[in-house]
Formats: sequence, C-alpha cells, structure tokens
Amino acid sequence: MKKVSMLGLVFAVVSLLGCGSKTTNNNTTNSGTASNYLQPTTGTLQGKIMDAVTGAGIGGDLQVFLIQGITDRGPDKLITGTNDPLIGEYAFANIPLDFNLGEITYKIVAVKTGYQRFEANYTLTSTPTGTSIADTVINKIGNIYLFPDGLLAGDKKIYVYDPNGLPVSNADIVVQQNIVNNTALSPTGDRLNPTAGLYASISLTTNQNGVATVPGTNLVLGGAYTVYIAETTFNGEILAANTATYIESSSNVPTIIHLASETANGTLFATAASNQLPGTITASGVLTVTFNQSVVTSATMTCTARIAAGNGLFTVGTNTQSATAPVVGVLDSTGTMMTFAPLITAGTVTTPGSTLQYDTCQATLLLKTSQSQPSHSTLFTNNPATDIIDIYTGAIVDRRVQLLNY
Repeated sequence: MKKVSMLGLVFAVVSLLGCGSKTTNNNTTNSGTASNYLQPTTGTLQGKIMDAVTGAGIGGDLQVFLIQGITDRGPDKLITGTNDPLIGEYAFANIPLDFNLGEITYKIVAVKTGYQRFEANYTLTSTPTGTSIADTVINKIGNIYLFPDGLLAGDKKIYVYDPNGLPVSNADIVVQQNIVNNTALSPTGDRLNPTAGLYASISLTTNQNGVATVPGTNLVLGGAYTVYIAETTFNGEILAANTATYIESSSNVPTIIHLASETANGTLFATAASNQLPGTITASGVLTVTFNQSVVTSATMTCTARIAAGNGLFTVGTNTQSATAPVVGVLDSTGTMMTFAPLITAGTVTTPGSTLQYDTCQATLLLKTSQSQPSHSTLFTNNPATDIIDIYTGAIVDRRVQLLNY
C-alpha cells in the first residue's frame, strides 16, 4: 500500500513539473512585447591599407594587428596579393563593443617593409536605440595610410585674419593632436588617425603678419590636429575664438582661419568717447569719438546740433535758433578720432546744465582698409541697428553732451 502511494506521488510531481515547463515555454514564445530590443555585443572594423602618397593599395609582407589587452589578434581578412583587385583590404570581426563611453579602446598596428610603422587607437561604441530592434553587429570603416620610410612631416603655417582680411598679430594658438579615432574627430571621416608621436599640446602666437608656424619635427605624419584660436582683441575689436582641423602631411599646406567679430553692428566701433562717463560736462559742447580702426567718410560728415534749454530744443548756429551752421565731423591724421565742435555764439540762450544733442550725420563711416565693402556705420541717428557702438557702455555712442551755461 505504501509503495503504490509513493509511485503515485512521484508521477504527480513529474506531471506537475512537465506542465510548468510547458506553460513557461509557451509564454516565452508568445510574449513578443516582453522585449524587442537586441543590444549589439560585437563589432567589425574594416578598411583598406594604402600608400599615403600615391593612394594605391598595399600588399606583400603587410601585417596588421588588433591588440586587445594581452591578446594580439591577426585580421580575419587581409588581402596582400599584388595582382588582387582588392589588395590592401582588411577586416577584424567579433570585436567587443564599448558600452561605457570610452572604457574599451583598442590599438591597431600596421607594419610593412619600406613604410613607417602605423599605430592608432580605436573605440567601437554601442549606442542603445530604445526599444527598436537594432543590428547585433556594428560595422565601422577605418582606412589606414602608410607613409614611406624617410618621409617627414612638413612645417605647418597657420594664418589668422580678422573679418576684414587684416592679419591678426599676437593671437594665441593651441594645436592639439586628435588621438581618438571616432568619426566626429576625424577631418576625413573614415581615415584612422595615427597616434604615434607627440601628444602634448603646442602653444604659439601669431607674428605681425598674422602667421604662426608649427615645426614639422613636432608633428606626426598623417595625424589629425585641431587648431584652437583664443578670443583676442585686435585694433580695439573683440574677435571670437575659432577652431580648424587638418591632417598633417609632408607638404606645408597652410591653415587659414578668419575670426568673427563679437561687437554689435560689425567690425567698427568706438573705443572711447568724451561723453561716455556719466556726468561729464564740456563747456564748449565738443564731442570726440575714437574708433578701433582707421576710417574715412563717404562724404563730408555733417550733423545738426541742438541745445535743450528751458524753451525747448533749438538749433545752434551763427544766429539763435537757426540751422545755418551745421556741425562738421573732422577726422584726425590717423583716421581714428573724429571731433564735432558746434558753433555757439554769444546770442545763444542756455541755462546751467543744458544738454547739447547731435542729430543725424549726413555721411557714413567706411573702414580705411576696405572702403569697397558696403559696411557701414553711422553716428547720431539713434538707430541701434546701424549706429556705432561704444565698447565702453555696450550701447550706441551717446549723442548728448552736458554744457555749462553761456
């Protein structure tokens, strides 16, 4: 009686396990909404190995390695036959991916008799795409360029100009090698950047011709570099920082960078004005404005001057309340300072603390170095879009002058 009961118990347990397993399998099969995202786990790096001078594919005794920690991997594909139309093509498969922003970086080494050794760093990054189905293998292109033995990096000249094409002197430059081979950092996209050589930043300053030269002895052939120009002040103008990228070669191909103005209304502005300090009183009503660059005028710079007294605004001239003597703006010999001097006669009635106001100049200011450019700026029109900006206040040049009584 006891034996039969035990067999029945065992059978019941087996039947229960079997039913449970079947139910679980069915749930897994039918549950398509549980997770439809497939996280990539491996990647492939492939490309072509070429002569950096001719662009021809390289074969023969060519070797390429992917170094993963203590493991030196050979390629899964490498075509070295000189008569093969795919000569120089290589590929590494099943490369573990990086999920933590640069935690996994590999070294790639290529060697060939008669060519300089090539080394590069590379990271295959996996970026999750939410709940959408993604490829289970990520593929990246990384072309390699080998330079012949004896070839040296050329000197690099960097030219810096202001918005008007004038060379900017004393601009601070930093040149930095890009040693991470992600596409965003590579000027040519699919080209691997060699990392062997100088890693430190190079600091330079432009000369009076706006030129700085990086010696080729401090550069890596085929290396990708970023040139950083710091914000600088030139001719009284604040110029914004700028960057440029390039691939170093044996020939000296210059890098030309134009800096943009950070001043409102363009590149011409006032670095000083005699009325810019609040409370300044000028007995004669003379106003002087100093510009950051030499200027000329499109015509005689004529304005109108008016005095605000107890009886209202009126024109200052040879006769009281007349407009027979407009104010003429006079440039000094350098073209950087303009003086406005109204004619105030004894017959003019003012009260202590009166305000003289200049109105609407009848000519525009042109940069002396680029008169053909249609820039240009005005004075005393009270228009924020075109009037000269006072760099001291950040507003348009004030057209008012405080007067003593006459």
